[in-house]
Amino acid sequence: MSDYPLLSAKRFYNSASLALMLACALFAGACGGDDEKPSDGDPENVNERDKIAKDDQGNPLDFDDQSARGYLMQIDPSDVPYDITSYDEFMKTRCVELGSALEAIATSDGYQAERAWNKIEEFKAHDDEVTRKAAPNPPSGLIIPRYIAAELMKSKAQRNLEWLGRQGVMLQANYEFESEDPKKWEEASTRLVLMGEEGQTFLAMQMVIRLQHPQLYGKAQELIVRDAAAQAAPFLVTACHMQLGSQPNVFAFRARDTLGMIGVLAVPSILQAYRRSDTGAYVPVSDENYRSRRCLSDALGRIGDASAVETLVRELDEMEIENESSRLLYTEVLVDALAKIGDIRGRDPIIRAWKRERDDSFFAKSARTALRKLTGKVYNTPEG
Repeated sequence: MSDYPLLSAKRFYNSASLALMLACALFAGACGGDDEKPSDGDPENVNERDKIAKDDQGNPLDFDDQSARGYLMQIDPSDVPYDITSYDEFMKTRCVELGSALEAIATSDGYQAERAWNKIEEFKAHDDEVTRKAAPNPPSGLIIPRYIAAELMKSKAQRNLEWLGRQGVMLQANYEFESEDPKKWEEASTRLVLMGEEGQTFLAMQMVIRLQHPQLYGKAQELIVRDAAAQAAPFLVTACHMQLGSQPNVFAFRARDTLGMIGVLAVPSILQAYRRSDTGAYVPVSDENYRSRRCLSDALGRIGDASAVETLVRELDEMEIENESSRLLYTEVLVDALAKIGDIRGRDPIIRAWKRERDDSFFAKSARTALRKLTGKVYNTPEG
């Protein structure tokens, strides 16, 4: 999937896990809680167990949504050959050769279409042989993704060629996204945008995944904001709930920054994260979810939309964080966000918070600054 060369096995599996978590959390609606454990200050010790996406009750999310599976494409680790030395060739075959053939059967006729079908039949024969040899165990190394294979198994009259063609375009685009060439990213993004909602949603997930990239995360942000802002917002909210072991906080902070860059369009998706996905009830911030809330509330402050004030005020008034360092840190984030929004409704909640944290001189400074921004007045104490 990459030209520089293809991804290493370790990097592939990290991307696979992240894509899986994003799809799980988005399609199952899990934004009410975090997978993080409280510790003093801003913890850096995130382990593998903490990377698992969970629902509002803390249960691991099952990945069984077919629409999500479609967007994950070849990023299902179970499909990769056990022999990782053949990984590069395998991914090029799946993304480029299969992708091109699928696109051709939808857009070509005559000789080109016939050649494309013959190629697909070769891949089907390969997968049948792999499945037969693996039995009774599940096969590994199937060229045709399972969700595409299911469509190809339908009768000619029932088969959706247009849909298959779109899957082909997305497979090829994903191969380009694994390169370190921004020009290839631009070309792939353009093709996906022309596909409309489905292509933009796929682009959004691919770019959110690539916020991990140490050099090209800025390009990923650019393409998200320009080409898939509305589609990316829910994925970015989910990403704020995640901590990657190799980059504690970095991935979540980049997701936060990107939400801020999207602006008002991202606000509805952000606000949903403060509520239960099943009942819509507000979930107070606690030690378990404060780190993702910190990112999301910070993003709301950067955006500056007044529709967020009510939620931010509830966060300040109904806070259930027991860890003192975490509580103070998040309180300052909320006070700063309310000051940036500039709505006078933030004044009294900030004063109440100052009274609660009266003994902390650093917070007092933050409160004074925020109140001066909101009211134009100088407050020496919470009382005035």
